Amino acid sequence: MQVLATIAIVFAGTAVIAQLVGVFIALISSFMAMIAFRTKTTLSAAAFGLNIVNTAFLSVGTFVLTADVADNPTSASAIDMIAVYTGIHVFLLVVSIAYKLLMDRRVKRPAE
Repeated sequence: MQVLATIAIVFAGTAVIAQLVGVFIALISSFMAMIAFRTKTTLSAAAFGLNIVNTAFLSVGTFVLTADVADNPTSASAIDMIAVYTGIHVFLLVVSIAYKLLMDRRVKRPAE
């Protein structure tokens, strides 16, 4: 899991640099961080944090994906699209935390 968490960090850093596909690389990175969260919490949380900041504030790809909002007023607004992409990362982080707490509690329970 150390390797998976490290690869998630590398992908999160790559997502900051990549212009158009950075949003999708960040999603892949968050899925990898979710898998590695139970054993490597610190690295995975750093990957989640970097992905959330990247998607919410730094990503040019998010604004390119929502560029047709001005032309098509019936489509979702840019704020809605950013909220969806950032919400996916936050949801995966919450699921990871819940899974870690559930599994840690299950392991610490004495055998009956």
